[in-house]
Amino acid sequence: MSFTQTTSQLETDEAIESPSQNLTPVKKHKIVLFSPKSGEGHRPTIPLALLAISRFLDKDERFEIKIICSEDNQFIENVLDELEGALCLGITCFTGYPVKEAVELASAAKKKFPDIPTIFGGWHPSVLPIETISHPSVDIVVAGQGEKPFTNLINALVSKSNLKDIHGLYFKDSSGEVVHTGFSELEPIKNFPTLPYHLIKLEDFTFETFFAKKVIDFYTSSGCPFECTFCVEPGTYKRKWNGLPPERVADEWEMLNKKYGIDGINLVDNNFCVNEKRVRGICEELIDRSLSISWGPADGVIEQLLKYSGDTWELMSKGGCTSILVGADSAMNEGLKIVKKHNAVDDIYKFVEICNKHNIKPALSFMIGLPSEDKDFVEKEYQATLDLFDKIYKKVTCLHLFLFTPYPGSELYGVAINKGWKPPTSLEGWSKLELQTTCTPWVPKKYSLNVEFLQEYVLRFLDGSFKEIFKNRRNPIVRATLLLVFPILQGLALARWKLRYFGSCIELSF
Repeated sequence: MSFTQTTSQLETDEAIESPSQNLTPVKKHKIVLFSPKSGEGHRPTIPLALLAISRFLDKDERFEIKIICSEDNQFIENVLDELEGALCLGITCFTGYPVKEAVELASAAKKKFPDIPTIFGGWHPSVLPIETISHPSVDIVVAGQGEKPFTNLINALVSKSNLKDIHGLYFKDSSGEVVHTGFSELEPIKNFPTLPYHLIKLEDFTFETFFAKKVIDFYTSSGCPFECTFCVEPGTYKRKWNGLPPERVADEWEMLNKKYGIDGINLVDNNFCVNEKRVRGICEELIDRSLSISWGPADGVIEQLLKYSGDTWELMSKGGCTSILVGADSAMNEGLKIVKKHNAVDDIYKFVEICNKHNIKPALSFMIGLPSEDKDFVEKEYQATLDLFDKIYKKVTCLHLFLFTPYPGSELYGVAINKGWKPPTSLEGWSKLELQTTCTPWVPKKYSLNVEFLQEYVLRFLDGSFKEIFKNRRNPIVRATLLLVFPILQGLALARWKLRYFGSCIELSF
């Protein structure tokens, strides 16, 4: 499908801020949106990206929005059933397994409904827009923050306006050439309406954690000001950050609590803790309202959190903060320099102690396999990581261990290619990229296998997080069985940890 020039001019601000007036369509324009699973067998997650791009359109009575999530193997049939007569199909995805489902659906939709435009958005299309738009089943890519570009795009599809007038798009013109309309600016999210939760059945996306019974994902900010070399944020949002004001955060959490019975917030901010004054304000609002809601993990960076005052830490604890997640990244100072973290390994221990002092559970993520000129670096980093884990695993709520994954748009992506890593060359290829299984040529196979086993099994029993995962199994028989064998599997995991033996991974069959 191509998008040719027309004579109308899209009035972007007017299209966003107010529904079209004096227009009484015979029927509503249906917008079908799809969100893939994050991984094979993973629990369904609330489609925050789709709710976000629906914020303005939901207020326009011309449109009917249908959001479908991948909960079973029938997702393609479910979407195709809704596409008859639809204005478009929108799909969000990030790298890895979600790309697989996105491509499968787009291909099926294009085969049955060749004239309905297929629109891709989300992290993967944003960092690899040319590769994404080059797929025969993709007609348009919305790159970057999507609220305004997607709203303008939908209005343009209705009025058959010129897509070149909308920043943030990639599309194919009548000759098949790819057109890029320029980059859209990062808009402060405080300017956007509350997410239209009524478009989904919210109860389908709640879950239980160690701190609450009915928890939902939520983000209070966008972007990140730091320069981590493995991350795409610096390139995508140019190290810009903005957040909802404290009163707005408390208002929305209070609404979720009273309307839906939500008693826990699972924060998915890229960096919640950027502004200490804002964090204090959120806590003060929650305390003043006596709001019975717990929250975490508050994502942050060690160097910024060590600068927080003791009063702020105490206020966070009183305000319902249960845990903080940091990218500790490396157990070696050399590794921290590679990723441009401005703290030392000793600061990791300081962070854990501060959290423990204020009854806030720390969660930390690490990587193995950072590109280094030292040929023995992987072995040193691996051993240093295990030694560090041995000292802190009883003091933390969760330890994550990943293989370094070269991600397009990050500073280390080019470094990895220069060291011999060959990136996928198609959407289908990127669907196979996973944080636990990506093999770069400088990482011996035994380490990639050990990291996968540690992350998927041993660490989950060391920090106790597997019990929370087992509790959230939807099938009651499976849930009861897993909880019954939990002590046995935990004992085996502890034995493996003490012996440093991570071969013959038969436990993963559970």
